[in-house]
Amino acid sequence: HFNDALPAGVRVFGPKATSAQDLEPEYVTVSADSRTAWITLQENNALAQLDIRSARITALYPLGVKDHSGNPKLSEHRLPEPVLGTTAAGDVLRLGGFSGLFFEGWQGNRMVFLTHTDRGPNAEPVDVNSDGIADRPFPLPDFQPELVRFSLDPVRGRVQIIERIGLTREDGRTPLSGRPNVQGTPGLALADEAPIDLRGQALPLDPWGADLEGVVQTPDGHFWMGDEYRPSLYEFNARGQLMARYIPAGAAAAGAGGTEALPAVYNQRRENRGFEAIAYADGKIYAFVQSPLDNPDVANDASSKASRNVRILAFDLATRQVAGEYLYVLEGGSSDKIGDAVAMGDGRFLLVERDSATGTGAKKAV
Repeated sequence: HFNDALPAGVRVFGPKATSAQDLEPEYVTVSADSRTAWITLQENNALAQLDIRSARITALYPLGVKDHSGNPKLSEHRLPEPVLGTTAAGDVLRLGGFSGLFFEGWQGNRMVFLTHTDRGPNAEPVDVNSDGIADRPFPLPDFQPELVRFSLDPVRGRVQIIERIGLTREDGRTPLSGRPNVQGTPGLALADEAPIDLRGQALPLDPWGADLEGVVQTPDGHFWMGDEYRPSLYEFNARGQLMARYIPAGAAAAGAGGTEALPAVYNQRRENRGFEAIAYADGKIYAFVQSPLDNPDVANDASSKASRNVRILAFDLATRQVAGEYLYVLEGGSSDKIGDAVAMGDGRFLLVERDSATGTGAKKAV
């Protein structure tokens, strides 16, 4: 029976083997009435059907094929870069440096996305006053963070900016900035980088300043964004007006603006490694701290660097309270931080984990 012609798709690959010699049973399951069994045929890409009473194979079913010969295709689409501002040195800077990305849906043949700037253009830290502490230069000190809505026509390959929404404080008029909130003791809880301009002059701190990472839109049309500085959660209405900012306990007394609703231990994030990813599911915001907290808190962040446990905070939108905390365990090694996240439903998330390296030796994973 087994040397008869086999159905197309059943694989026989042993050298000069007959089908009777090559078909290899592996696992079996039996019907509820105990009359029929189905047997997987290892290496043959097939399933055998067995009539138990007669002990005869009554059918062979191929499991189909998938073409793996093609290569992945990458399409690139360039986003327009309008002028963002001009530095004191006369350099023109263009809109860019985007952080989060949220897919809003289709408009006809166009995909519509929402992205946003972070804290704006900034240069590498430099110790301008020789005090052993590196300061952060901000080429555009009055930069206003913004949401950017754009569309992509995948057929034509055309990307178009639809709307730019400047983010403001609760009064709806005062622009937010990207400058740090509080000074603190370098290396310890609450401390932010000291902001300076391109001439090395100190810039004022902004209690409401935001280094925004990640954005989601909730069913009420509001936008929620994670912040690296504190970490904190920002809520904006559709016009970009701040509705609320939620910060860790103790951060307000240190000079940060917002409502204390998050655990105090979140102040012990590594400098500028607060919330890096944000997702929404079932009435809750899920915010992912970029790297392990420094707990216990030490000036060289040794506790954070020795840990692989990244905190996930669940924030209930109905009660405006923390609904739970979870841990994501990093793979470790050079991979020491979270990149972005999206909720997939049923308690599942897609998460970007990465290192800081570039080139062929870099480690990035989903």
